[in-house]
This record gives sequence, structure tokens and C-alpha cells, in this order.
Amino acid sequence: MAEYNDIMSQKVEQDMILMRKSRSTEFGDMFVSAKHQWVQPLNVISIECQNILESFSPIEIKATSLAQEIIESALIIEKQIKQMDSTIEDFREVYSGNSETKQFMISELLSELSRLYTPVLIAHTIHLETETKTDVSLIAKPTELKHALLIILNNAKEVLIDKGSDHRIISIIADTKGAEVIITIEDNGTGIPEELLPEKLFETFISSSEQSSSGIGLTVCKKIITESFNGTVSAENTPTGAKFTIRFPIED
Repeated sequence: MAEYNDIMSQKVEQDMILMRKSRSTEFGDMFVSAKHQWVQPLNVISIECQNILESFSPIEIKATSLAQEIIESALIIEKQIKQMDSTIEDFREVYSGNSETKQFMISELLSELSRLYTPVLIAHTIHLETETKTDVSLIAKPTELKHALLIILNNAKEVLIDKGSDHRIISIIADTKGAEVIITIEDNGTGIPEELLPEKLFETFISSSEQSSSGIGLTVCKKIITESFNGTVSAENTPTGAKFTIRFPIED
């Protein structure tokens, strides 16, 4: 009976992970569709900004403060348009299911992650801090690593929303020790229930937050780190909240 339960548990876990991958692909398609919907109006706005920029001569810009303010506003709008386009593309890449192996710097990945997720956290008055103590070049699958980190970030976000405090912080620190990359994600939330530590938290259908709906995110996170990076992911409580630690070897 115990063996049967183990087999069924493994099958359910595999099915849920496949479902999540399928859902990720759907998200990727959704972002592609959203991008197509946004392209035309964004292009119109961008063209109008260019028309505004070209309508003023250098002499007019220097002569009046109003012209300078209009030019500055047009440049800000153009910058925001590029930011929106880039953000949609980044989300599409993460959730598309594509996992290309390539060379990247860990600091660049954290910068991209911060740019991608900071607007989501700001909406909940959560501050994100990132730090790369020792930068390193990796040859791996950056999209999968971002996906794993986003799962932990989202988990921390939900816990902080549950907490209801005004002072909410998530910090990500990347470092190396010997031939190993160490990434820690720490929050000042309510911590993880002790009965879920150290390993139960990563089992299917287990969640540390009342806001979480599926309880499979951290299972997928662990699967990504162990299978794609030959690493480990662990969780623990700290005096101020919870801390996740990802470790994996730097492979040539």
C-alpha cells in the first residue's frame, strides 16, 4: 500500500509539473498576444513623440522653458514605451518554455530580474534589493534560473501581503564560494511554519502562504535547480523572516 501511494504521489507530481509547464507556455502565448495588441498604439504614440521632438528647432528649445519641458516629457514617454515593450518580451521569454543554454553574467541576470519584477512588488509596497558580491560568468539556462527565482520571489511576495506590514523587503544576494554559486532570497515576512521545514515545503500541494493557490511552485523551483543546474535549494527561518538558499556548481 505504501509503495502504491508513493507511485501515485510521483505520478500526481509529474502531472502537476507538466500542467505548470503547459500553463507557462500558455502564459508565453498570452504575452505574445498582448505584445501584438500593444504594438500599434505604442507605435502611434512613439511616432507622435518623434514628431514633437522634430517640431522644435535647437534655437526654440534653448529659448523657452516650455519647449524644454515638452521635449523632456516626450523623451520620458519614449523611454517608457521601450520599457513596456522590453518587459512584455522578458515575461514572454520566462514563461514561453524555451530554455536555451548560453553564457551570461549573474549580475546581469539579477538586474533583469529586478527590472522585471520590481513593478509587481511596488504595487504591494514591497521593496526589492539585489546585490552581487562576486560576479561570475555562467554557461547555463538563464531563463530557467529566472523562472526558479521568480517562483521564490512570488512566494515571498504572497507571504508579505499576508503580513500586512508597511515595511516589506525582499533581498537577493548572489555570491560564489570556491566553484559554487550561492544565491540567497530573504524576506522580512512571517517566516515558514516549522512543520514544513526542512523539506516538506518543496512537496507538491504544500504552500507556506494563504494567498497561494496551487502549492506546486516550489516543487517546480526545486526540480529546475536540481535537474538543470545540478544544485540544491533549501529554506530556513531567520530572526526577521524566511530565507531560501540556492547552490549550484560553476560548470565550464
